[in-house]
Amino acid sequence: MAAIALMVSIFNAGGAYAAYVVVTRGQPDALAVVRAWTANCYWFVMLALALLYLPMHFPEGHLPSRRWLPVAVLAGIAASGFVLPRAFMDTLPLNEAPGYRIDNPIGIEGLGKIENLPLFGVLLNGLLVIAFVGAAASVVVRFRRSLDA
Repeated sequence: MAAIALMVSIFNAGGAYAAYVVVTRGQPDALAVVRAWTANCYWFVMLALALLYLPMHFPEGHLPSRRWLPVAVLAGIAASGFVLPRAFMDTLPLNEAPGYRIDNPIGIEGLGKIENLPLFGVLLNGLLVIAFVGAAASVVVRFRRSLDA
């Protein structure tokens, strides 16, 4: 929960800083590039922490058993599948300043939104659905175990 709060507070401010620098100066500095990069990538990590890992680790802070480890790994793969393509896009869009973009220094030239490809969408969305079902099932399993005790 602390990591989620930290991400929301720092990375939203970073995106606003990047937009401010690009709009006022026309050219981003190194800090603005880093802030724009993190602002584009943190959203999926935050959602994975809040919607997948929090239910799986609730309330004791660990998985219900070792057999739930593949579900946690699958959730990590699904979240990484959304984060990594955005991290390596050739330009970083600024949500706070529509129409402005920053060139990504570690971006792959010509790499746009690959999440629009059909295979990518089916595969990652399928993994994400399985991870959501697994996270919900872990809560149900814990609840059923609490009734038996």
